[in-house]
Amino acid sequence: MNGLRIWVITLCYAAAASSVAEMVAPEGNIKKNLQFTLNVFMMVCVISIFAVNIKLPQLSVSARGGDMERIAQRMSEEVSRQVEEISAQRIEEIVAGILAKESIKTQKIEIKMDKSIKDSIKIESIEITLSKEDAHLAGTVKAMVEKETGEAVHIVGG
Repeated sequence: MNGLRIWVITLCYAAAASSVAEMVAPEGNIKKNLQFTLNVFMMVCVISIFAVNIKLPQLSVSARGGDMERIAQRMSEEVSRQVEEISAQRIEEIVAGILAKESIKTQKIEIKMDKSIKDSIKIESIEITLSKEDAHLAGTVKAMVEKETGEAVHIVGG
């Protein structure tokens, strides 16, 4: 009888929470998606009393724990690589935009990063290789890019 009482209380709380969530949800697709999710949640709450004696298969992860750790490590490394790559590309775009405003041509823009600190990337320097015709603007370019980015800039003549 105690189980039935807990089930009824759970249903009441679920219904109250669903009603409040539905009232505060904005109109449109978000509200429709929320209503669907809440309906599924309520259905699960209703049938949960019948699922008490159902035995679900047990999944053993312990035998494959080493595999999971390796997969997690590879995923972490790949995410770090992608973040570093995207960061470098974005900084290169910013520097190229700064120089394009002044019609300064470059041969190469390279971003040097320090990845030695766990879970972080620090920009060590921005290396800009200027074209031969703009090599005389090295000092101006260095000052301009350092001012805009706040990072150390190294200029290589073309």
